[in-house]
Amino acid sequence: MTDLLQVVLTETTCGEACWKAREDVCRCSCGGKNHGCTKTVNGITGFNPDRTAKIDGFRYKLLAVGRRYQDGLSAQARNLNQVAGRKIGSYTYSPRDTEKGAPARVKSATKTQVAKWPELSAYREATYRDRPYLLWVKIGQTKDVQS
Repeated sequence: MTDLLQVVLTETTCGEACWKAREDVCRCSCGGKNHGCTKTVNGITGFNPDRTAKIDGFRYKLLAVGRRYQDGLSAQARNLNQVAGRKIGSYTYSPRDTEKGAPARVKSATKTQVAKWPELSAYREATYRDRPYLLWVKIGQTKDVQS
């Protein structure tokens, strides 16, 4: 009888543990697509796949980091949400950048994210006022959004 390997996919989003292949078997949301992608025979490459997150039950990928208003993350999210707005009679409804299920979301970066994520390294000494924010776009809903 042949032993069948059962791979259990979890709701865990794909991240550095997967990209650096810290486990033998990938169990995150990428289903193995990104497993070990930053490793080479000689070490670690400069390639970084899309960073993803599950926010309020929806899957998102990271589009940009910066300060919410000074760097225009809220304006960028508002524009993406307006493009994806729904027509209700003569009114077009566009979700806010903090609304559950919105096509584009803006969230503040956590202390742990700032400490560990390379894309946030410029903000490690930032004050509370200059803390970084993350612009996330919903996977599979927003068109023509490139990171």
